[in-house]
Amino acid sequence: MKIIILVMSLLLVVSCGDNDTTSGSDTDVENVDDSSSDTSSFVHEEPEELFVDESLLSEDLGDPEKPFNIDDITFANDYEEAMFMAVKFFGGQRCGNTHNWMLKENEDIEGDKVCHAKDEYEGHDISGGWHDCGDHIKVGHTMGYAAVSLLTAYDIWPKAFKDYYSQNYGAADGIPDVLNEVKVATDFFMKSFPNDETFIYYVGTARLDHKRWINSAEQTTLGEIFGGDADGSRAVTASNDAGGSTAANYSSALSLMSIAYADYDKEYSEQCLTYAKKIYEYAKANKEDPVTIIGYYTYVSEIWWDELAIASTQLYRITGDESYLEDTKEFYSGKIGESAYPESWDTVADIAYFYMLKYGTGYRYLKTYIGRNVALGINTTTSYGLPWGWPNLSEWGTNKLFCGSAFAAALYTEGLNTDVITEEQEDITAEAASSYN
Repeated sequence: MKIIILVMSLLLVVSCGDNDTTSGSDTDVENVDDSSSDTSSFVHEEPEELFVDESLLSEDLGDPEKPFNIDDITFANDYEEAMFMAVKFFGGQRCGNTHNWMLKENEDIEGDKVCHAKDEYEGHDISGGWHDCGDHIKVGHTMGYAAVSLLTAYDIWPKAFKDYYSQNYGAADGIPDVLNEVKVATDFFMKSFPNDETFIYYVGTARLDHKRWINSAEQTTLGEIFGGDADGSRAVTASNDAGGSTAANYSSALSLMSIAYADYDKEYSEQCLTYAKKIYEYAKANKEDPVTIIGYYTYVSEIWWDELAIASTQLYRITGDESYLEDTKEFYSGKIGESAYPESWDTVADIAYFYMLKYGTGYRYLKTYIGRNVALGINTTTSYGLPWGWPNLSEWGTNKLFCGSAFAAALYTEGLNTDVITEEQEDITAEAASSYN
Protein backbone atom coordinates (compact mmCIF):
# COMPACT_ATOMS: atom_id res chain seq x y z
CA MET A 1 0.00 0.00 0.00
CA LYS A 2 1.32 3.40 -0.89
CA ILE A 3 2.36 5.65 1.98
CA ILE A 4 0.28 8.40 0.38
CA ILE A 5 -2.77 6.58 1.70
CA LEU A 6 -1.48 7.15 5.18
CA VAL A 7 -0.72 10.79 4.43
CA MET A 8 -4.25 11.29 3.19
CA SER A 9 -5.64 9.63 6.28
CA LEU A 10 -3.90 12.31 8.31
CA LEU A 11 -4.67 15.25 6.09
CA LEU A 12 -8.36 14.46 6.14
CA VAL A 13 -8.62 15.54 9.76
CA VAL A 14 -8.09 19.17 8.78
CA SER A 15 -11.80 19.29 8.01
CA CYS A 16 -13.36 22.66 8.70
CA GLY A 17 -17.04 22.92 9.47
CA ASP A 18 -19.48 25.00 7.49
CA ASN A 19 -23.04 26.15 7.88
CA ASP A 20 -24.66 23.96 5.26
CA THR A 21 -22.59 20.80 5.22
CA THR A 22 -24.29 17.99 3.37
CA SER A 23 -23.88 14.88 5.41
CA GLY A 24 -24.44 11.22 4.75
CA SER A 25 -27.83 9.71 5.16
CA ASP A 26 -29.11 6.20 5.53
CA THR A 27 -29.31 4.85 2.00
CA ASP A 28 -31.45 1.81 1.22
CA VAL A 29 -29.20 0.02 -1.22
CA GLU A 30 -30.03 -3.54 -0.33
CA ASN A 31 -32.61 -5.35 1.70
CA VAL A 32 -30.77 -6.86 4.65
CA ASP A 33 -32.22 -8.49 7.72
CA ASP A 34 -29.91 -7.40 10.52
CA SER A 35 -32.07 -8.36 13.45
CA SER A 36 -29.98 -8.31 16.59
CA SER A 37 -31.51 -11.61 17.64
CA ASP A 38 -29.29 -13.38 15.10
CA THR A 39 -25.84 -13.59 16.64
CA SER A 40 -24.39 -16.11 14.19
CA SER A 41 -22.84 -13.34 12.11
CA PHE A 42 -20.80 -12.06 15.04
CA VAL A 43 -17.44 -13.72 15.34
CA HIS A 44 -14.76 -12.28 17.60
CA GLU A 45 -11.57 -12.87 15.62
CA GLU A 46 -8.07 -11.45 15.66
CA PRO A 47 -6.96 -10.52 12.12
CA GLU A 48 -3.57 -11.09 10.61
CA GLU A 49 -0.89 -8.48 11.15
CA LEU A 50 -1.85 -5.29 9.38
CA PHE A 51 -0.04 -4.37 6.20
CA VAL A 52 2.31 -1.53 5.33
CA ASP A 53 4.85 -1.33 2.51
CA GLU A 54 8.07 -0.99 4.51
CA SER A 55 10.09 -0.42 1.34
CA LEU A 56 8.78 3.13 1.34
CA LEU A 57 9.92 3.87 4.89
CA SER A 58 13.29 5.37 5.71
CA GLU A 59 15.33 4.49 8.77
CA ASP A 60 16.17 8.12 9.57
CA LEU A 61 14.71 8.83 13.01
CA GLY A 62 15.32 11.68 15.39
CA ASP A 63 18.62 11.69 17.27
CA PRO A 64 17.97 11.56 21.04
CA GLU A 65 21.29 13.32 21.65
CA LYS A 66 20.39 16.37 19.57
CA PRO A 67 17.64 19.01 19.78
CA PHE A 68 15.03 18.60 17.05
CA ASN A 69 15.99 20.27 13.78
CA ILE A 70 14.17 19.47 10.56
CA ASP A 71 17.38 20.15 8.60
CA ASP A 72 18.86 17.02 10.21
CA ILE A 73 16.15 14.76 8.75
CA THR A 74 16.54 12.92 5.47
CA PHE A 75 13.16 11.79 4.17
CA ALA A 76 12.95 8.74 1.94
CA ASN A 77 10.42 10.37 -0.39
CA ASP A 78 7.83 13.14 -0.64
CA TYR A 79 5.18 10.97 0.98
CA GLU A 80 7.23 10.55 4.12
CA GLU A 81 7.90 14.28 4.31
CA ALA A 82 4.22 15.01 3.81
CA MET A 83 3.42 12.63 6.65
CA PHE A 84 5.84 14.48 8.91
CA MET A 85 4.31 17.83 7.95
CA ALA A 86 0.75 16.57 8.45
CA VAL A 87 1.52 15.33 11.97
CA LYS A 88 3.49 18.40 13.05
CA PHE A 89 0.74 20.67 11.75
CA PHE A 90 -1.30 19.81 14.84
CA GLY A 91 1.39 21.36 17.01
CA GLY A 92 0.51 24.68 15.42
CA GLN A 93 -3.10 24.20 16.54
CA ARG A 94 -2.25 23.73 20.21
CA CYS A 95 -4.11 25.95 22.67
CA GLY A 96 -3.13 26.91 26.22
CA ASN A 97 0.29 26.33 27.72
CA THR A 98 1.01 23.28 25.57
CA HIS A 99 4.01 24.51 23.55
CA ASN A 100 2.50 25.65 20.27
CA TRP A 101 5.57 25.69 18.02
CA MET A 102 4.09 28.34 15.73
CA LEU A 103 4.07 30.70 18.70
CA LYS A 104 7.31 29.56 20.31
CA GLU A 105 9.29 29.92 17.08
CA ASN A 106 7.80 33.29 16.14
CA GLU A 107 10.41 35.93 17.02
CA ASP A 108 7.88 38.73 16.57
CA ILE A 109 5.82 37.52 19.53
CA GLU A 110 6.83 38.85 22.94
CA GLY A 111 5.94 37.45 26.33
CA ASP A 112 5.09 33.88 27.33
CA LYS A 113 3.96 32.75 23.87
CA VAL A 114 0.94 30.88 25.25
CA CYS A 115 -2.75 31.51 24.69
CA HIS A 116 -6.12 31.21 26.41
CA ALA A 117 -4.66 29.64 29.55
CA LYS A 118 -7.59 30.99 31.60
CA ASP A 119 -10.23 28.80 29.92
CA GLU A 120 -12.33 27.34 32.72
CA TYR A 121 -15.80 26.09 33.56
CA GLU A 122 -17.16 26.76 37.04
CA GLY A 123 -13.61 26.82 38.40
CA HIS A 124 -12.56 23.73 36.46
CA ASP A 125 -9.52 24.16 34.19
CA ILE A 126 -10.26 23.43 30.54
CA SER A 127 -7.23 25.00 28.93
CA GLY A 128 -5.34 23.09 26.27
CA GLY A 129 -6.67 21.11 23.34
CA TRP A 130 -6.61 22.14 19.68
CA HIS A 131 -7.89 25.26 18.01
CA ASP A 132 -10.56 24.64 15.42
CA CYS A 133 -9.72 24.99 11.76
CA GLY A 134 -7.11 27.72 12.09
CA ASP A 135 -9.43 29.77 14.31
CA HIS A 136 -8.85 29.99 18.06
CA ILE A 137 -12.12 28.55 19.36
CA LYS A 138 -12.25 24.92 20.49
CA VAL A 139 -14.98 22.72 19.00
CA GLY A 140 -15.76 19.20 20.18
CA HIS A 141 -17.16 18.03 16.85
CA THR A 142 -13.98 18.53 14.87
CA MET A 143 -11.46 17.96 17.67
CA GLY A 144 -12.94 14.57 18.47
CA TYR A 145 -13.08 13.54 14.84
CA ALA A 146 -9.50 14.69 14.25
CA ALA A 147 -8.20 12.66 17.18
CA VAL A 148 -10.13 9.54 16.12
CA SER A 149 -8.78 9.85 12.58
CA LEU A 150 -5.16 10.26 13.67
CA LEU A 151 -5.33 7.43 16.18
CA THR A 152 -7.14 5.13 13.75
CA ALA A 153 -4.37 5.73 11.22
CA TYR A 154 -1.74 5.01 13.89
CA ASP A 155 -3.62 1.94 15.11
CA ILE A 156 -3.77 0.46 11.62
CA TRP A 157 -0.41 1.59 10.20
CA PRO A 158 1.88 2.15 13.21
CA LYS A 159 5.13 1.59 11.29
CA ALA A 160 4.43 4.65 9.15
CA PHE A 161 4.67 6.97 12.17
CA LYS A 162 8.08 7.99 13.47
CA ASP A 163 9.70 9.75 16.37
CA TYR A 164 11.57 12.87 15.34
CA TYR A 165 10.86 15.09 18.37
CA SER A 166 9.55 15.19 21.92
CA GLN A 167 6.30 16.62 23.28
CA ASN A 168 7.88 20.10 23.36
CA TYR A 169 9.90 19.67 20.12
CA GLY A 170 13.16 18.76 21.76
CA ALA A 171 15.17 15.64 21.00
CA ALA A 172 13.37 12.45 20.01
CA ASP A 173 11.83 10.85 23.11
CA GLY A 174 11.03 7.33 21.96
CA ILE A 175 7.33 8.09 21.48
CA PRO A 176 5.88 8.41 17.96
CA ASP A 177 5.28 12.07 17.21
CA VAL A 178 1.62 11.49 16.38
CA LEU A 179 1.00 10.37 19.97
CA ASN A 180 2.75 13.45 21.33
CA GLU A 181 0.46 15.58 19.20
CA VAL A 182 -2.76 13.72 19.98
CA LYS A 183 -2.03 13.74 23.71
CA VAL A 184 -2.80 17.46 23.67
CA ALA A 185 -6.33 16.54 22.57
CA THR A 186 -6.84 13.53 24.84
CA ASP A 187 -5.71 15.57 27.85
CA PHE A 188 -8.39 18.08 26.93
CA PHE A 189 -11.05 15.40 26.43
CA MET A 190 -10.61 14.26 30.00
CA LYS A 191 -10.88 17.85 31.23
CA SER A 192 -14.08 18.22 29.21
CA PHE A 193 -15.95 15.93 31.61
CA PRO A 194 -15.56 17.57 35.03
CA ASN A 195 -18.17 15.10 36.28
CA ASP A 196 -20.18 12.20 34.90
CA GLU A 197 -23.08 14.39 33.78
CA THR A 198 -21.37 17.44 32.25
CA PHE A 199 -19.95 17.55 28.73
CA ILE A 200 -18.01 20.68 27.70
CA TYR A 201 -18.07 20.75 23.90
CA TYR A 202 -17.37 24.37 22.86
CA VAL A 203 -14.97 27.02 24.17
CA GLY A 204 -14.99 30.58 22.85
CA THR A 205 -17.40 32.42 20.58
CA ALA A 206 -16.86 32.22 16.83
CA ARG A 207 -18.17 35.69 15.92
CA LEU A 208 -15.89 37.30 18.52
CA ASP A 209 -12.95 35.10 17.65
CA HIS A 210 -13.19 36.17 14.00
CA LYS A 211 -13.14 39.91 14.59
CA ARG A 212 -9.38 40.27 14.22
CA TRP A 213 -6.84 38.42 12.08
CA ILE A 214 -4.10 37.93 14.69
CA ASN A 215 -2.18 35.07 16.27
CA SER A 216 -3.56 33.40 19.38
CA ALA A 217 -0.84 34.77 21.69
CA GLU A 218 -1.81 38.32 20.74
CA GLN A 219 -5.50 37.54 20.92
CA THR A 220 -5.22 36.18 24.45
CA THR A 221 -4.11 39.62 25.69
CA LEU A 222 -7.41 41.14 24.56
CA GLY A 223 -10.82 41.10 26.19
CA GLU A 224 -13.53 38.57 25.42
CA ILE A 225 -15.12 40.95 22.90
CA PHE A 226 -12.17 40.16 20.63
CA GLY A 227 -11.87 36.48 21.55
CA GLY A 228 -9.28 36.91 24.29
CA ASP A 229 -9.14 36.05 27.97
CA ALA A 230 -7.40 39.07 29.47
CA ASP A 231 -10.38 39.59 31.77
CA GLY A 232 -10.99 35.91 32.53
CA SER A 233 -12.18 32.79 30.79
CA ARG A 234 -13.83 32.88 27.41
CA ALA A 235 -17.40 31.67 27.06
CA VAL A 236 -17.81 27.95 27.63
CA THR A 237 -20.73 25.83 26.43
CA ALA A 238 -21.66 22.57 28.14
CA SER A 239 -24.54 20.11 28.21
CA ASN A 240 -25.83 17.47 30.58
CA ASP A 241 -28.38 15.89 28.25
CA ALA A 242 -27.10 16.09 24.66
CA GLY A 243 -24.08 15.58 22.41
CA GLY A 244 -23.84 11.79 22.52
CA SER A 245 -22.26 11.33 19.09
CA THR A 246 -19.66 14.04 19.74
CA ALA A 247 -18.85 12.56 23.15
CA ALA A 248 -18.55 9.11 21.55
CA ASN A 249 -15.63 10.36 19.47
CA TYR A 250 -13.94 11.46 22.69
CA SER A 251 -14.46 7.99 24.13
CA SER A 252 -13.12 6.31 20.98
CA ALA A 253 -10.04 8.53 20.92
CA LEU A 254 -9.32 7.80 24.58
CA SER A 255 -9.71 4.06 24.03
CA LEU A 256 -7.35 4.15 21.06
CA MET A 257 -4.92 6.28 23.06
CA SER A 258 -5.12 3.81 25.93
CA ILE A 259 -4.02 1.06 23.55
CA ALA A 260 -1.33 3.13 21.85
CA TYR A 261 0.18 4.61 25.02
CA ALA A 262 0.32 1.44 27.09
CA ASP A 263 3.95 0.83 26.12
CA TYR A 264 5.01 4.37 27.03
CA ASP A 265 3.08 5.35 30.16
CA LYS A 266 0.94 2.69 31.76
CA GLU A 267 -0.64 5.09 34.24
CA TYR A 268 -1.74 7.48 31.50
CA SER A 269 -3.02 4.57 29.43
CA GLU A 270 -5.20 3.40 32.32
CA GLN A 271 -6.43 6.96 32.92
CA CYS A 272 -7.50 7.20 29.30
CA LEU A 273 -9.42 3.93 29.57
CA THR A 274 -11.17 5.06 32.75
CA TYR A 275 -12.39 8.21 31.04
CA ALA A 276 -13.25 6.34 27.83
CA LYS A 277 -15.66 4.18 29.82
CA LYS A 278 -17.15 7.13 31.69
CA ILE A 279 -17.62 9.24 28.58
CA TYR A 280 -19.08 6.28 26.71
CA GLU A 281 -21.85 6.00 29.29
CA TYR A 282 -22.70 9.67 28.74
CA ALA A 283 -22.64 9.19 24.96
CA LYS A 284 -24.88 6.14 25.17
CA ALA A 285 -27.40 7.91 27.40
CA ASN A 286 -27.59 10.92 25.05
CA LYS A 287 -26.96 9.27 21.71
CA GLU A 288 -29.96 10.64 19.84
CA ASP A 289 -29.53 14.29 20.82
CA PRO A 290 -26.79 16.18 18.95
CA VAL A 291 -25.32 19.49 20.06
CA THR A 292 -24.98 22.42 17.68
CA ILE A 293 -23.04 25.66 17.76
CA ILE A 294 -25.09 28.74 16.91
CA GLY A 295 -23.82 30.58 13.85
CA TYR A 296 -21.06 28.08 13.10
CA TYR A 297 -21.78 24.36 13.32
CA THR A 298 -25.51 24.88 12.97
CA TYR A 299 -25.99 21.57 11.18
CA VAL A 300 -25.05 18.30 12.83
CA SER A 301 -25.96 14.91 11.46
CA GLU A 302 -28.67 13.14 13.40
CA ILE A 303 -27.12 9.80 12.43
CA TRP A 304 -25.31 8.77 15.57
CA TRP A 305 -24.80 5.01 15.31
CA ASP A 306 -21.38 5.17 13.62
CA GLU A 307 -19.70 7.21 16.36
CA LEU A 308 -21.31 5.05 19.06
CA ALA A 309 -20.36 1.82 17.29
CA ILE A 310 -16.68 2.78 17.13
CA ALA A 311 -16.70 3.66 20.83
CA SER A 312 -18.41 0.43 21.92
CA THR A 313 -16.25 -1.70 19.63
CA GLN A 314 -13.04 -0.23 21.01
CA LEU A 315 -14.16 -0.89 24.58
CA TYR A 316 -15.13 -4.44 23.66
CA ARG A 317 -11.73 -4.87 22.02
CA ILE A 318 -9.93 -3.72 25.18
CA THR A 319 -12.06 -5.28 27.90
CA GLY A 320 -13.74 -8.27 26.26
CA ASP A 321 -16.91 -7.21 28.08
CA GLU A 322 -19.82 -8.72 26.17
CA SER A 323 -22.08 -5.81 27.10
CA TYR A 324 -20.18 -3.59 24.68
CA LEU A 325 -20.70 -6.18 21.96
CA GLU A 326 -24.43 -6.21 22.68
CA ASP A 327 -24.48 -2.40 22.60
CA THR A 328 -22.88 -2.37 19.15
CA LYS A 329 -25.47 -4.80 17.82
CA GLU A 330 -28.24 -2.69 19.30
CA PHE A 331 -26.84 0.54 17.83
CA TYR A 332 -26.73 -0.94 14.35
CA SER A 333 -29.88 -3.05 14.49
CA GLY A 334 -32.47 -1.87 12.00
CA LYS A 335 -30.06 0.61 10.42
CA ILE A 336 -29.12 0.64 6.75
CA GLY A 337 -25.60 1.43 5.65
CA GLU A 338 -24.47 4.97 5.96
CA SER A 339 -23.46 6.89 4.14
CA ALA A 340 -22.96 7.60 0.44
CA TYR A 341 -20.62 10.35 1.66
CA PRO A 342 -16.89 10.36 2.52
CA GLU A 343 -15.42 10.50 5.99
CA SER A 344 -15.85 13.90 7.65
CA TRP A 345 -16.38 15.43 11.07
CA ASP A 346 -20.01 14.30 11.04
CA THR A 347 -19.65 10.96 9.25
CA VAL A 348 -17.32 8.17 10.39
CA ALA A 349 -19.21 5.19 9.00
CA ASP A 350 -16.31 3.62 7.10
CA ILE A 351 -14.14 3.60 10.23
CA ALA A 352 -17.03 1.97 12.07
CA TYR A 353 -17.47 -0.68 9.37
CA PHE A 354 -13.76 -1.53 9.43
CA TYR A 355 -13.51 -1.93 13.20
CA MET A 356 -16.81 -3.78 13.47
CA LEU A 357 -15.58 -6.29 10.90
CA LYS A 358 -12.13 -6.54 12.43
CA TYR A 359 -13.30 -7.20 15.97
CA GLY A 360 -16.40 -9.20 15.23
CA THR A 361 -18.93 -6.68 16.46
CA GLY A 362 -20.64 -6.28 13.08
CA TYR A 363 -22.29 -8.36 10.39
CA ARG A 364 -20.09 -9.68 7.62
CA TYR A 365 -22.10 -7.92 4.91
CA LEU A 366 -20.68 -4.61 6.19
CA LYS A 367 -17.68 -5.34 3.97
CA THR A 368 -19.83 -4.39 0.98
CA TYR A 369 -20.51 -0.95 2.40
CA ILE A 370 -16.88 0.16 2.51
CA GLY A 371 -16.32 -1.00 -1.06
CA ARG A 372 -19.51 0.66 -2.19
CA ASN A 373 -18.55 4.00 -0.65
CA VAL A 374 -15.12 3.82 -2.30
CA ALA A 375 -16.74 3.06 -5.64
CA LEU A 376 -19.13 6.00 -5.27
CA GLY A 377 -16.22 8.34 -4.61
CA ILE A 378 -14.27 7.15 -7.64
CA ASN A 379 -17.16 6.86 -10.06
CA THR A 380 -18.55 10.35 -9.38
CA THR A 381 -15.26 12.23 -9.75
CA THR A 382 -15.83 15.59 -11.45
CA SER A 383 -13.86 17.28 -14.21
CA TYR A 384 -11.94 19.04 -11.45
CA GLY A 385 -10.84 15.68 -10.09
CA LEU A 386 -13.06 16.03 -7.04
CA PRO A 387 -14.73 12.87 -5.71
CA TRP A 388 -18.38 12.43 -4.89
CA GLY A 389 -19.56 14.91 -7.51
CA TRP A 390 -18.44 17.90 -5.47
CA PRO A 391 -19.36 20.75 -7.84
CA ASN A 392 -16.29 22.97 -7.98
CA LEU A 393 -13.05 23.90 -6.29
CA SER A 394 -14.43 27.06 -4.71
CA GLU A 395 -16.71 25.18 -2.34
CA TRP A 396 -15.77 25.23 1.36
CA GLY A 397 -14.13 22.08 2.66
CA THR A 398 -13.20 20.36 -0.60
CA ASN A 399 -9.99 19.00 0.93
CA LYS A 400 -11.94 16.99 3.46
CA LEU A 401 -13.74 15.23 0.59
CA PHE A 402 -10.49 14.30 -1.14
CA CYS A 403 -9.03 12.99 2.08
CA GLY A 404 -12.14 11.36 3.48
CA SER A 405 -12.63 9.47 0.24
CA ALA A 406 -8.95 8.46 0.26
CA PHE A 407 -9.25 7.22 3.83
CA ALA A 408 -12.17 4.98 2.90
CA ALA A 409 -10.11 3.58 0.01
CA ALA A 410 -7.22 2.98 2.41
CA LEU A 411 -9.46 1.09 4.84
CA TYR A 412 -10.92 -1.00 2.04
CA THR A 413 -7.48 -1.89 0.69
CA GLU A 414 -6.22 -2.65 4.18
CA GLY A 415 -9.20 -4.86 4.82
CA LEU A 416 -8.50 -6.89 1.68
CA ASN A 417 -4.78 -7.14 2.48
CA THR A 418 -5.45 -8.55 5.93
CA ASP A 419 -8.62 -10.61 5.36
CA VAL A 420 -10.75 -8.26 7.43
CA ILE A 421 -12.59 -8.04 4.10
CA THR A 422 -12.39 -11.44 2.45
CA GLU A 423 -13.36 -10.65 -1.13
CA GLU A 424 -13.27 -7.73 -3.53
CA GLN A 425 -16.36 -5.91 -4.67
CA GLU A 426 -17.22 -6.46 -8.29
CA ASP A 427 -17.25 -2.73 -8.93
CA ILE A 428 -14.07 -1.84 -7.00
CA THR A 429 -10.86 -3.83 -6.67
CA ALA A 430 -8.00 -3.36 -4.25
CA GLU A 431 -5.81 -2.21 -7.14
CA ALA A 432 -8.36 0.40 -8.23
CA ALA A 433 -8.76 1.67 -4.66
CA SER A 434 -5.01 1.90 -4.12
CA SER A 435 -4.44 3.60 -7.47
CA TYR A 436 -7.18 6.10 -6.70
CA ASN A 437 -5.14 7.36 -3.78
